[in-house]
Amino acid sequence: DFSTETVSEPGNNFPTVFNRVFTVSNSEYGYVSNPGPTFRRIDFTTDSISSPSSNTQLTQDRSQGGSVFNENYGYLAGGYEGPDRVCTVDRLDFSTESIAVPPVNSQLSLKRQGIYSTQSAKFGYLAGGSMPWSYACIVDRLDFTTEVVNQMGPQASASHNPTYPLYPSTRESAGGMYNASNGYFAGGRNYIYSTEISSVTRMDFTTETTSFSTNLPQKRTIVCGISGI
Repeated sequence: DFSTETVSEPGNNFPTVFNRVFTVSNSEYGYVSNPGPTFRRIDFTTDSISSPSSNTQLTQDRSQGGSVFNENYGYLAGGYEGPDRVCTVDRLDFSTESIAVPPVNSQLSLKRQGIYSTQSAKFGYLAGGSMPWSYACIVDRLDFTTEVVNQMGPQASASHNPTYPLYPSTRESAGGMYNASNGYFAGGRNYIYSTEISSVTRMDFTTETTSFSTNLPQKRTIVCGISGI
């Protein structure tokens, strides 16, 4: 409850345990991917869980990707489809509950999993993640109007890139959150350095620059972020 900052159980549970799934929503429903290509739908009015139509399936059976959304569409990007990572983007149409590939060339700049995301009114930002034997600190920006994806800066080769400090540490599985002015990336992990991460990075949506914000009380990974505007 954002008004009271209290947590309660709505009384409904998913039929199976979910881990590292895609989540998108509009004002009426939330959509959570099952283990596999299908989805479950959460009705925000009744807190009930149901299965949408058979068309609501990912074009590839994958997990650990990033997701952004606006009122009309949800976008599901990248992830792991054993034994490889993918860079493709699927679009969920909230009005028909069907999934298709956007008509333009909407692909991430790198195949990766463990992507974390944030979003403004105009853009979705899909950040970080891991590739075989390496981690990313790039940010791909999806334009909600044109559905074009552009890489915003070069891939850093170390934990910090002073030439283009768009994102100050390479990591995966951070939590993404946002308000009207800023996005936030919190926690995550980088096993190259054998460490989980506690730092929180702020992205200014006006300037599209990032800076250190604060630290979580504990280092943690596979972080779940919740936003309310």
